[in-house]
Amino acid sequence: MGRPRSDVTAPEPAPAAPPIGPSAHPPAGISFDPPAQDLFANDPTPIRGGRLYVHGLFGEPGVPTDADEVRNMIDTARAEFVGKGVLITLGTFTSDARDAARGNPIDLVDGDELGRLVRKHMPQAFAQRKI
Repeated sequence: MGRPRSDVTAPEPAPAAPPIGPSAHPPAGISFDPPAQDLFANDPTPIRGGRLYVHGLFGEPGVPTDADEVRNMIDTARAEFVGKGVLITLGTFTSDARDAARGNPIDLVDGDELGRLVRKHMPQAFAQRKI
């Protein structure tokens, strides 16, 4: 066992998690770059499982996610040969966006629904406001 290195520094702490809900937006002075995050996952459940594409949007405050974003998500999911897509926004979706998703293998999760999911599946973290 050697001596600890003095030239190693701890990484910068990550910015605080953004609030969840229709009025959610980054705190003043903090920008999320990129304004979206992509994730590919594999659900090993037989029959209904498979590759999953999750696209998360931070969005602009007060500007709902529109149908173009949903269509882009569907196109990307098809191009990546995934069985299902999930589009998550901290805000809301327009009615046109919900219509564009209807009949496609895509789930839309808005800020309110995301908040409910966090409270249901991560109650301790939610109660302590760690997220």
